[in-house]
Amino acid sequence: MPERQATIIAAMSVAAPSPIPKRAVYTLMLINFVDLMGFGLVILLLPFYAVRFDANVFQIAALLSVYSACQFLAAPILGTLSDRVGRRPVLMFSQWGSVVGYLVLALPALFDWPPAVGLSVVFLSRIIDGFTAGNITVTNAYVSDVVAPKERAGVMGLLGAAFGLGFALGPPIGGLLSEHVHPAAPGLLAALLSGIASIMVWRFLPESHRTHDRTGATGFAFAPTRMRSVAAQPMDVALSSVWFLCMLAYVMLEPTVPKILIDQYKWSEGTAGIFYGCVGVIIILVQGGLVRPLNKRFGEWPLAFGGAVCGAIGLLLYARVASVAPFFALLAIAALFNALGRSLQTPTLSAMLSQNSDPRAQGAVYGVYQGMASLARVIGPLVGGAIYDRHPPATFVVGGGLLLVAAGVLVVIRPRLRTSHSLDPAIPEPPAKTVADTTGGVAS
Repeated sequence: MPERQATIIAAMSVAAPSPIPKRAVYTLMLINFVDLMGFGLVILLLPFYAVRFDANVFQIAALLSVYSACQFLAAPILGTLSDRVGRRPVLMFSQWGSVVGYLVLALPALFDWPPAVGLSVVFLSRIIDGFTAGNITVTNAYVSDVVAPKERAGVMGLLGAAFGLGFALGPPIGGLLSEHVHPAAPGLLAALLSGIASIMVWRFLPESHRTHDRTGATGFAFAPTRMRSVAAQPMDVALSSVWFLCMLAYVMLEPTVPKILIDQYKWSEGTAGIFYGCVGVIIILVQGGLVRPLNKRFGEWPLAFGGAVCGAIGLLLYARVASVAPFFALLAIAALFNALGRSLQTPTLSAMLSQNSDPRAQGAVYGVYQGMASLARVIGPLVGGAIYDRHPPATFVVGGGLLLVAAGVLVVIRPRLRTSHSLDPAIPEPPAKTVADTTGGVAS
């Protein structure tokens, strides 16, 4: 046993990169802020935008799902590609894909096209952006390259705060621009911001993945050899399953809460944008101010478990919102618990994954991890929309149940889970070499 542990520790040491200046992390935060501000300008208000082209609830749900379907196919490939060619090139490619997607999204509002044509172009824009959406996958892998395991939850919390700041500013600005300037203005500004983010990656972000540590794995991360390698690590499978269940619950809100705001509360894009901006402020306060000290005191597992419970409470409160007359205080409390739950879970689950996976294949592991989230994003809006059409409160009851199941899985795996607060951490076994690893990616 000591020889085996020494071998594993040595392998992990080989995978550890040379120290990278802390300014790289802060640069990454700035890039994420710019990127997520562009995202917030458009995506959270997309249902309001689609209604301009006579989209119904199912079409709104499909619009959200098609992006995620493309991301589901592309994100694992981009994650594995970042293991081969480095993080910077993939980040830049992803950013420029967003530029093109946002420009295409703005076109229907710039020209007087029939609603059916305009809605088709909106779908095309989401397909383009989905196939190039590797930002989160590669960002997580970058953090794993440069940050010590015990600090990863805190750093990912800071990145989450940058996300939150982008969400806090993006939706109100996007809503007000759409309502008072021009419906195309949010898409054009989002394209500009994504272009700026790409330039920042090129100019200020050093490569984190050393040439001699790059794998020769096949670019298709869902190839049987790659999937067997990931499946050989039980904690990776369990954490990815928890993430899938949580995302499935949360994304059921995306086509349904805007529908409540439009039909029940009669809100415009500007009012809804301010509401989403307040949710972004909660994300900033939790991920930027609470996650790091709470993680140092309690560890990742309690935060991930508590996040699932808080999220479930939020969804059950949304069920009440959907069944009563407009009552803003109840809506605000539901949004508070929902944002708190997601903010606690996102960085801590990601940090636990990094501590329980082989450090030589972080990009591929995170690609599968985010691929599971993308799969949930494909299914969740359609399921949420279908249930909402029949009985709106049931949508949120089902979502709350999924989060409670995820909390139960976390309870089951806790004894074997390696975290920064583990008293007797179990060192994960390295995955067996795959055919793709030994042939330089020729096999698939």
